[in-house]
Amino acid sequence: MGFIKNMNNNINFTGISNIGGLGQIAVDFRTMRPLQRRYMIAQLTNDFYGKDYDKYRKAVNSCKDIIGENSFELEPHFMHIMTEKPLKEDVVPKLFLNSKEIPVCDKTLKLYEFLAKFTRTISKMKPEQYDIKNDFKYGPDGDMFVMGDSCISDFCKSKEQYIATTDKIYNADNVKKVAKAINDEIQAKMEKFFD
Repeated sequence: MGFIKNMNNNINFTGISNIGGLGQIAVDFRTMRPLQRRYMIAQLTNDFYGKDYDKYRKAVNSCKDIIGENSFELEPHFMHIMTEKPLKEDVVPKLFLNSKEIPVCDKTLKLYEFLAKFTRTISKMKPEQYDIKNDFKYGPDGDMFVMGDSCISDFCKSKEQYIATTDKIYNADNVKKVAKAINDEIQAKMEKFFD
């Protein structure tokens, strides 16, 4: 597992693995307008260095009356983040955690703070700190988990294209960019809330 000693907050994020990220242009079939979507998936565990999974569940449970139990349906130790906004519009995007939209309100601020710290940490990790296992990355979970509602293989015409696309999604430099973009969007949502 990658290990980061973070002196600025109490979240060390040592039990993180199998991180993927994707930016995608999609179509809202209700309005036929293009959308900008960003996805991030990460597996959280408790380990010798910290209890990252427990901290995540505590943040989710702090607003359970707003968002419910909220677990990633396919595997509870994974966290799936998505942002969505109309393409080329200067609006604050929607934030989804495990396919459920998370409103910004007083009761969800601890969760927003956790997600902001998490994405900021991921965006600053060194490539050697990323722990992405090939059996996950090239297996059915890696194919299915990053988008949540469709598979990487759905968009690929050949095995070579699938491998190249998968390698990009689970590449440290790509994940850092997606994490930074999602972090910026989370910060924008929080700033708008406090205005």
